Amino acid sequence: MEDLQKSGEKVLSGENTFKLYDTYGFPLDLTQDALKGKGIEVDVAGFDAAMAKQKEEARKIMKKHITNQEMTVIRNIKEEY
Repeated sequence: MEDLQKSGEKVLSGENTFKLYDTYGFPLDLTQDALKGKGIEVDVAGFDAAMAKQKEEARKIMKKHITNQEMTVIRNIKEEY
């Protein structure tokens, strides 16, 4: 945050916002609230894009490593909830 203030930037990138979420579990809304008082916004579209990219990568990895039987179990669980 100090770096943003020193540089005069007014927007935290979606990539950095996602890194806070993915690495440290810091939710988007709390990031927005923390920066709001400093006059800094969050690139929500960039955050959403980073989230979508990670989900797609996770799906690709899952498809490579999960058997058909395991996929059936996962689909059944999804349907229940």
